[in-house]
Amino acid sequence: MNTEHMEKIKELLKDCTSDCKCYFQGIEKPCKARDIGLKSFIECLEEKPFNCASLIPFGDSCYCACAPRVYMAKELKM
Repeated sequence: MNTEHMEKIKELLKDCTSDCKCYFQGIEKPCKARDIGLKSFIECLEEKPFNCASLIPFGDSCYCACAPRVYMAKELKM
């Protein structure tokens, strides 16, 4: 991950409403998620997701609106 990406993630973390739990887990090993083609959401694939204000349960799935995590999934394919 280059410096530009790290700076963008740090900027997005300033607005985190969940104490940056996914970031402090380790930026090189973020929580499991996949891009589902929506602009501001990804699907959370964790069996036991963080207690995070950015998670939105819907049916049998859980979606994540965490800006840093969405950025990593979409831009860095993580």
